[in-house]
Amino acid sequence: MPITASASVETFQTANGKQWRLAGTDDNGLRYFVPAHLEPANVLRLAWAKETDLAEALGPLTPIAVCRCDDPDVDPYECEADDCTYSFSELNPFGQSARPVNVGSAEVSRKCGTCGWKTSVWHVDDGSADQELHEHISREHTERSAA
Repeated sequence: MPITASASVETFQTANGKQWRLAGTDDNGLRYFVPAHLEPANVLRLAWAKETDLAEALGPLTPIAVCRCDDPDVDPYECEADDCTYSFSELNPFGQSARPVNVGSAEVSRKCGTCGWKTSVWHVDDGSADQELHEHISREHTERSAA
């Protein structure tokens, strides 16, 4: 029966502290594991351990969270690992983040169509930027045209 290799790194632990990495799953949903320190691609599939055999020999496997904040395309704010490194790129002034440290992460700004004035970029997408633009237009442009 063909086994589909796991696309993500999932680590499990037995009651005695041994850690196992999910290597793949067959068509019937049976999971296969390798010791957590090994890369499944480097281990012959013949040596992958069935979950049922591991559970029988070592007890049930429970999932554990492993910090992967340093990996690309991983959201560190979603990390629930006990060993989290708290690697937030925007907090590292020497990092290769897409934006500078002093720029807000929720950049929502609006531009006045009359004069080109921009709202502050410290808004979240909750309508407050629209409100600031409305206040600007009311204060700067409505009063002048009424006078």
